[in-house]
Amino acid sequence: WPMLVQFGLDERSFTEDRVGLFDLEHHLWYLAELHVGDLVTVHSRFVARSVKRYHGVMFIVNRTRSRLASAFEYLSSGADLDARRTAPLPERFTAGFDRMLAVHARLAWPAPVCGVMSP
Repeated sequence: WPMLVQFGLDERSFTEDRVGLFDLEHHLWYLAELHVGDLVTVHSRFVARSVKRYHGVMFIVNRTRSRLASAFEYLSSGADLDARRTAPLPERFTAGFDRMLAVHARLAWPAPVCGVMSP
């Protein structure tokens, strides 16, 4: 939720404006166990977007054991919550998203993607 709020989508967007997001596809890689008491961090990397969809990867890093524990690749879409259909992403979302996408595009390492998803 904090990431969505950062990009302009909050509870009011969903309840009053009736715009939201639908998850369309996920790919998960479980790479190492997490144990009770391990310190973990979650990181997001955005890959691309179209008018309706965006593509990203999230990572769970086990800081206690200095290992990547999991990667989660996803494709999501804007949604009209009244019509219950995909819709263009709200402009207030895409403005912040595009700024972050530009930062992520300059990273020196390629995003680990499965190769079958795209916006």
